[in-house]
Order: sequence, then structure tokens, then C-alpha cells
Amino acid sequence: MPVIVVTPAENEPISLAEARKHLRLDPSIADDDDALIEKAISAARKAGEKKTHRTWIVQTYDAFFHVFPGQDQPLELPLPPLLSVESVQYVDPEGVAVTMPDEDYEIDKASMVGSIFPAFGKVWPETRGKRNGVVVRFRAGYEEFPADLEAWLKITMEDIYLNKESGSDFIKALLEPYIIPVVA
Repeated sequence: MPVIVVTPAENEPISLAEARKHLRLDPSIADDDDALIEKAISAARKAGEKKTHRTWIVQTYDAFFHVFPGQDQPLELPLPPLLSVESVQYVDPEGVAVTMPDEDYEIDKASMVGSIFPAFGKVWPETRGKRNGVVVRFRAGYEEFPADLEAWLKITMEDIYLNKESGSDFIKALLEPYIIPVVA
């Protein structure tokens, strides 16, 4: 299922000032490396999100599905924790784009992977079966960033910053999300 970012995060889970403090950089020292530190923060966060299959900072996404699941089955949304569902749109059998009324589905934010399912007495609507014909816009991420993830992020950011020339396995692994397998 394709997922695209509609509204990216406004900032990272830790600030540049927090990162400089963690790195024990003297505040009076020139900020020549600030851009590098900010990139290390972002790279560490993205690596953590990839490892955990979670969204760490609040963002808005569109998730695309070909059809709804079986009538009583939930439609699971990726990248927890789920905060809200903004809309559910689909292409009906006649090819018309329709937005489901909010009262036609319920949201499960309590489960590890958030989902939506038909409200009591409702069923999923019929669709045209068009590729990516069901689009769910949702918000996900931590509103309060967990302390243990913050610790991991700082340590990983430090590793990236201090070992930038080493070609470490971690730094090499940052390419993994961008590698497209080649079929011979």
C-alpha cells in the first residue's frame, strides 16, 4: 500500500540546542557544524522510524488501498501511533469519487496498529476496484515524544556526527530505504 506525506513534521523531536548540549559542544564555539548536526538528527530519526515502523513526529499522510477489506474487517493504517482520521475517500462502482461520512466508520487508536472499521450497522461501501481507489488521510506520530526514543535518537545522532568519516555500518544503512532491488 502506497503512503505519501501530505503535511510533513514542523520540527524534529530534539532541537539543535539539545543536540549541541548532548554533544557537549561549548556554546561559545562557532556553529560551523550546526547544519551537519541538524542533518544527523534527521537521519537518526528517519532510521529509527524505519526500524520501528512508526511515525515519531506528528505528520499527515494519505494511505492508498485498492478496495476495502471484508465487510467486518478493519482497514489497518500504517505508521502508528494513529492520532486521527481526517477523511476516507473512495471511487464508487460508477467511477464517482465519494467521501465517507464520519459516522459511517469508527476509529481504533488504542491498538498497536490503528485502524478504521464500519460503524455499528454499517458495512464498507462497494468500490470500483480501481488501483489506489480508496484513500485514507490520517495523522500519526507522538504528541509527547517518549524518553527512551529520545535517548536512542541522541545517541544515534551523536554516532553519526562523531563518526561522519568512518563509513560505519549505520551510516551505510541510511541508504537502505532508497535502494530499489534489481530483477535480472
